[in-house]
Amino acid sequence: SDLLASRADVLKKNLTMTDEQAAKFWPVYGAYLKEQTAIMDDHEKGIKRYIESFDKLDDAGALALMKAHLDRDERIVALRQKALVDFQRVVGTKIAARAIQIERRLALAYQLQIVSKIPLIR
Repeated sequence: SDLLASRADVLKKNLTMTDEQAAKFWPVYGAYLKEQTAIMDDHEKGIKRYIESFDKLDDAGALALMKAHLDRDERIVALRQKALVDFQRVVGTKIAARAIQIERRLALAYQLQIVSKIPLIR
């Protein structure tokens, strides 16, 4: 959660924008972050259900877990693709691409934190 909470700070330190660009970018980024948070909240609920029923997991449960992971991946990729277009519209291509690049790196680090705590299916 610390990593997620510091996302905007990391972006602020790594994106060089004019005041005008920043005024346009941050509301668009806020909307992106809100959508991303909703996806991740759903995903975390699914992980908690999996951990709670880990010892009783059957084939259907294992398949549901993996489909949920893959669905989250698809939703996040679609959101990033939309965000790239939205960011480009307000700050141009290079800044938009850099923002998505940083977001992906932060998300990968966050995912590594999460998956390291999830037991493998037996």
